[in-house]
Amino acid sequence: MADTLALEKIDWHALDQIKFADEEALLELFQKFGQRWTEIAQEISGKSADQIAAHYYSAFNPSE
Repeated sequence: MADTLALEKIDWHALDQIKFADEEALLELFQKFGQRWTEIAQEISGKSADQIAAHYYSAFNPSE
């Protein structure tokens, strides 16, 4: 089965540890787009919409 790709489990907890080079930019994009994570992801290279949302909620915890 060397021709098949091995699928790795996504460590969702590790997504909380993602650091952005400029979190101020993330906050500005959130003010501009709200929770439209896909649009924010288009502005931040190398991060998926899910990664950005997870980081936003873990770093800034808007519910508190």
